[in-house]
Amino acid sequence: MNQHLIALDTDWAPEFVIDLVADMLEERGVKATWFVTAGGEGLTRFRDRGDLFEVGLHPDFRQVTQAGRTAQDVMTELKRLIPEAKAVRSHGLWQSSWLLEMMAEQFGVKIDLSILLMGTPHIVPHKRYFQGGSLSLIRIPCFWEDDVEMSSPEADWELKDHRIGLPGLKVWSFHPIHIYLNSSDLSNYERLKEEGPLPHVSERTAVRLISGGQGTRSFFATLLDRVVDEQGKTWTVSELAGAWESGGGDEPDGG
Repeated sequence: MNQHLIALDTDWAPEFVIDLVADMLEERGVKATWFVTAGGEGLTRFRDRGDLFEVGLHPDFRQVTQAGRTAQDVMTELKRLIPEAKAVRSHGLWQSSWLLEMMAEQFGVKIDLSILLMGTPHIVPHKRYFQGGSLSLIRIPCFWEDDVEMSSPEADWELKDHRIGLPGLKVWSFHPIHIYLNSSDLSNYERLKEEGPLPHVSERTAVRLISGGQGTRSFFATLLDRVVDEQGKTWTVSELAGAWESGGGDEPDGG
């Protein structure tokens, strides 16, 4: 198993940010799984392009620290918006055995991506069982994440062969706002948040904070082109998980 998959955490991104990233994917015919945090955030567009886009859940379990809020409340609200979602990637990679079992049992979650193994070779999915084996979900570790790259003292925004060529499954996790800003660090993102709540920031304000040179957007574009050239086909998270579970090997169905 040596595929490349694209995962995107919407994280309250404005529609114009979602549109730019979706355009980049559509222009190249690359599939992606979008993990949605709240209403809006491109849901109509994702559903209209079901041939390319899958919608997953990106629950923010930090809310459970607020009075009267539970993890079930967070999931109920998201599933009401996106009842078709089967994949989850929690905000901040918040996870526990109890959360995983609750999401699988009560909300029909089949796939979880709340593990990051940054730059680790030989990644494969694995199955997590509960209740004596009567309940399970597939866990797929991510290989790379844009904001984690920014925190590295050796951050590198060139797509080097020694990275993309590592053996094993590689789920590349991005945040649309960092693609839009071409972030190579968090400075312009923090400036943008000072302008107000992220969903309500205007494009006129955001465009002034786009960084030049190498950064998340240039890395994303290069990765998409490289995957199309070398891999040809692309897959959503659910397609990959389904092929793995059925023993389909390295070639999930779908173009």
